[in-house]
Amino acid sequence: MLIGVTGCSGSGKSTFVKHLQSFIGEECTIFTQDNYYIPRENQPKDENGIQNFDLPQSLDLAQYYKDLIALSQGASIFQNKYNYNNPLLPKEQILVTPSKYIIAEGLFVFYDEEMLGLFDHKIFIEGAYNISFERRLYRDKVERGYDFDDVNYRFYNHVLPSYQSYILPRKNQCGIVIDNSDSDLELLKSKALDISKRVF
Repeated sequence: MLIGVTGCSGSGKSTFVKHLQSFIGEECTIFTQDNYYIPRENQPKDENGIQNFDLPQSLDLAQYYKDLIALSQGASIFQNKYNYNNPLLPKEQILVTPSKYIIAEGLFVFYDEEMLGLFDHKIFIEGAYNISFERRLYRDKVERGYDFDDVNYRFYNHVLPSYQSYILPRKNQCGIVIDNSDSDLELLKSKALDISKRVF
């Protein structure tokens, strides 16, 4: 079974998927799109010369789709683990093996019309923009060392325009829509449990 999960950056996709995996059990493979970002030097830039990591062109979607099909057909694949495009961090290659349930998670998992038809279930995570911004701000400051001005600029100049242009239009094609505007982390966990009971 192939399950796709998308939503705005900071909507809670990764957290939801981890909860879902914990309820499904060992027969579950998470296939994240983050590991397919193209090198920093090849990233598209905005009108101010700032690299934009929130466009479909920011990732190697062709390879992602190729690997997703391979997994869905029972083959294992190798991928480079995402190091936040930080040249100071080591590159690590990881093995991804297929299982009964494959959860594909990322901004543009439903971007390609042909790939959209591969999913047995399509899940859309949505939330208030200010909450998504706060989550991204916390993540990027704590995990990646970005300052407030950088996070703020990218969220309102890159993240939101891309979300509204490429991601939000797919919402009406998703059979499951989850509102994650609440800051209560346990609430998202309970929603993941509910989905696991309904779908699996």
